[in-house]
Amino acid sequence: MKKCDRGMPNLIELTKMQQQAVEAKGERILVSAGAGSGKTRVLVERFAHLVEQHGCPPEKIAALTFTDQAAAEMKERILARIRTGQADLHVLTFHRFCGQILRENPLLADVDPAFSILPDSRAKHLLRRLVMQQLRESEDPQIGLLLQQVQSVDLADILLALMQKGRERPLTWDEWRVQTEQTAMDLRKRAWSSLQESLRALQEFEQSRVVTAPGTVLRMEKIGKLWNGLSPQLRASGPERWDADAVSEMYPVLEAIMSEVTLTVAQAAKPLFARLSKLKKEKLWEDLLTDQTASLRHSLFDLMSRTHREYEASKQTAGWCDFSDLQDRVYHLLSRHQGVRERYGSLYSHVLVDEYQDTNPLQQAILELLEQGRRETNTAGSLFMVGDRRQSIYRFRGAEVKGFDAVQAALGERDCYLELRDNFRSTASLHALVSDLSATLFAEPVPETKEAVRADFPDLEILVPAFEERRSMTESEAHLLARRLRQLGPGVWGDTAILLQTRTHLAVFAKALHSSGIPYVMHEDSRFWSSQEVQDLLHVLRVLADPEDAVALLGFLRGPLIRMPDVELWKLAGASGLVQGFWMVQSAARAELERWRVELSTQPLTDWLHHLLYGERLEAKIGGRSLGILVQLAEEGEEHGIVTLDALLAWWRDLEAAGEKVSGRSRTQEQNAVKIMTIHAAKGLEFPIVCLPDLTHRQSAMMKRFHLCEQQGLAIRSVAKQGGQTLAYAAAAQRETAALAEEKKRLFYVGVTRAKEKVILSGAASACTEKRALEECSNWWDWLPFLFPDLQEKGLCDREILGRGWKAQVLNDASIPVFAKVRVQEAVELLTESDQAERQEVPRLLFRPSQKIWRVTELTARLTGQEENEAPPWMYQPRSQREQGLRPQEWGQIVHAVFEHLTPHDDEQAIRAQRIPAALARAGYADAALTAEVWERMREELAMYRRSALFQEMSRAVHREHEVPFSMELAPGLQVNGVIDALWLRDDGKATIVDYKTRRCETEREVEQLMAQYGTQVQLYALAVERLLGWEVDRVGVYMTAMGRFVEVGYGKEVREELLKGASLVAEREQEVWDLSS
Repeated sequence: MKKCDRGMPNLIELTKMQQQAVEAKGERILVSAGAGSGKTRVLVERFAHLVEQHGCPPEKIAALTFTDQAAAEMKERILARIRTGQADLHVLTFHRFCGQILRENPLLADVDPAFSILPDSRAKHLLRRLVMQQLRESEDPQIGLLLQQVQSVDLADILLALMQKGRERPLTWDEWRVQTEQTAMDLRKRAWSSLQESLRALQEFEQSRVVTAPGTVLRMEKIGKLWNGLSPQLRASGPERWDADAVSEMYPVLEAIMSEVTLTVAQAAKPLFARLSKLKKEKLWEDLLTDQTASLRHSLFDLMSRTHREYEASKQTAGWCDFSDLQDRVYHLLSRHQGVRERYGSLYSHVLVDEYQDTNPLQQAILELLEQGRRETNTAGSLFMVGDRRQSIYRFRGAEVKGFDAVQAALGERDCYLELRDNFRSTASLHALVSDLSATLFAEPVPETKEAVRADFPDLEILVPAFEERRSMTESEAHLLARRLRQLGPGVWGDTAILLQTRTHLAVFAKALHSSGIPYVMHEDSRFWSSQEVQDLLHVLRVLADPEDAVALLGFLRGPLIRMPDVELWKLAGASGLVQGFWMVQSAARAELERWRVELSTQPLTDWLHHLLYGERLEAKIGGRSLGILVQLAEEGEEHGIVTLDALLAWWRDLEAAGEKVSGRSRTQEQNAVKIMTIHAAKGLEFPIVCLPDLTHRQSAMMKRFHLCEQQGLAIRSVAKQGGQTLAYAAAAQRETAALAEEKKRLFYVGVTRAKEKVILSGAASACTEKRALEECSNWWDWLPFLFPDLQEKGLCDREILGRGWKAQVLNDASIPVFAKVRVQEAVELLTESDQAERQEVPRLLFRPSQKIWRVTELTARLTGQEENEAPPWMYQPRSQREQGLRPQEWGQIVHAVFEHLTPHDDEQAIRAQRIPAALARAGYADAALTAEVWERMREELAMYRRSALFQEMSRAVHREHEVPFSMELAPGLQVNGVIDALWLRDDGKATIVDYKTRRCETEREVEQLMAQYGTQVQLYALAVERLLGWEVDRVGVYMTAMGRFVEVGYGKEVREELLKGASLVAEREQEVWDLSS
């Protein structure tokens, strides 16, 4: 690879590095452009340079990118730069570029000249229907056995994903099959070679007499005798030469050898036994002897090939091409027809590619074919690729960073490689910080840049939440971030973006902003509308809007609310059709739909949708965490006069068709609001302040039962072992885990490089990890001590961290004040009216530190003159490996969750199978053994409760609620928050309130002390219920779960007056403190 030659003129306003890239000479030019380095400017100037300095006609240049928006922006900038009226420049997305070639060569490409593009959603629906049809009609015993373990609906989804992934590579299904079989045999050979080597090494080690422990020596001797008992021919042979007799002879020998393999051996022998234990795990040695999934693989390939042929025939009949066709057919057109390849290779003598790191193997192959065509015609030209391997984050779309690496490694003497290191997006100090983080993440040398002048304010903040009894750690983290943004003030909200790894906790952060009076706007990428949970809910809504919608009804019946098997669907459809059959037969589901439809006619649309999701628990039943976004979209629709379900669904269809990414707020609202989106949706955007919360979110390699990868083809789990591992699947899982770990680093890098001035990090944890290396960490929060080594020594206490020209700051929960709630509209209006005000003046006008929100426990302690119980520090620390069982705090949380959610209909089976696992899951556990342990420990307490008069009263209640959050103003400037464990409305129209406590009291004196501590707290609960719900409360108390005892406290007019009087005194005292401090 040669150094770049410098061309003619000096380009105005370009840096030296940018100018080198623009003028670079070579057949293939790869430009590694870091975040904010001005790569789009370089692409535009490269285009202009080719036209102005090399005399290249604009029509002989193709500039390719990935989105219509990026293509339109680049085309506009090129036209403005070269000042030509020529509007038909070839600045296109890959798909449009390929579509153009197909329309120019319909006969050779075997497509309808007037083909239509089949949208992804319809293509997926068609392919899924064909997969289901093949499964239904299959008589293959392997498929039949598989269907006994996996429902047809779930299996169809797995196969659908498999077929979509297979089309990302330029391979036919027959080629995939050949590659898979070759790889399967190679894996068996390598496993056998490893076993031979391990057993030889073990024999040599045993003969060396290094270990004298009798148990270990005996195991090694047994293994040696068993191995030597096999014939020398078999020991020296390989899987490719084994027949049935050989396998029969070897099976009992290997089974006996593996029975002796354990890690409870002498320390010196452990490494050798560990190598053998990898094959013992899930009986992988059986897969070594016989390829147990070979028959199933053949059956699956046959099924997918048949489905593919049916899919292609359906498209051809209708005159369709899907998006994968556009690239696949162009690849085959160029590879099979030299004349076509040469024509386009010479026609587009210069090809410019934006975001090269996001190309998939098929796109890379097309570019190589265009290069080949140019060389075959001896046409002078170049392939100019701009990208950044550190920003490759689209593996789920088929993009592989190894494509970028492969091109870089293959560059020769006639090619050129450059790097753009300057950053025009971030401040110098933030850029210095990101450079240091990048050096650690990617094991790169620290760049030799001029040391930045450290800013007065921190370039990066780390927020450390505290544990709150009535909130999950994620909710505590979200509220802490909202408080920090409140502290910064409305002047920065419009400049701030909250970027999340996934949409899992998106609604949690949106709710925290809303409760803090901070306006926000959701940005969603187009995948939101095609996500399964959104589609499942839309099916329900469309059936409610139009009972005759057969497609929606089919989705509703197949969805998570009904889960009707295909056999039953066919029976239901019968001769009269699906719609009529449903309304005639499915009385229970029909009645439910009718009830929801009646409720819709009596409520505002958004209230009804909210009740449907949370009151009727559709969100939990469907299983999506992003459905709350639809409620927000409904609220925004109301602002535009959309108040009927039909109109709302039509508007959502328009948003989906337009690829809408931003909720329908006004421009002013959007400009003044915090943006919430995923990091993927933020790619290519920039914001003055970027918040990266949810750092404790763990991403794991979630592989389905079948996995397709370029390196080894199809890897599947064993049917015989009920989904157990196979050699191929274990190898694929290891490769996938490693690839995901690297992409997590790149995703973090993309997130922090969206910031121009400041980055705020936070996670649902309050301590650093004890891991020894960054590679051992399972989430971003655990990376912090490795990214900021000071944290390893001093922990997450409030402090500054000074780096090479940058400053970071750790802020704990107690460092950030609590503010009173302000309505979002009021905040926006005040902000709009004070556009000319200094940023730091706005928060002082809006928020006063004295207007704090009191926790009910905190206020109770002030009213009663007691000290608020502080949780011991160990409650907030990560669990050590030596620690076993549940901590007392965790046990209390689990008991609360089970007792609060218990219903009269829950029998022993429901408690063991649902209530206890759900409570453990909320505490972060998913352990069947722990479930059994909790049940045994809790069984007697539950039995006492179910026999109690209190439970019988709850069972007869006309209305029940549990975990009810509230916020009320007890006195001017005194707002109190709390969560009521349980309350119910009796048939006499009066309410009972219960607070559950797990403490065991041995004496009456201890009971009195407990009630002195909590009596006032439950009286405050009663006051909140009366004020906020309008219910008359006449029974209030504490139920002691360990004793099976309900202790009532008095409540009435005198108690209410005493509470309000005490609250007023507390508020006055707080005002006095504020006045003195002012």
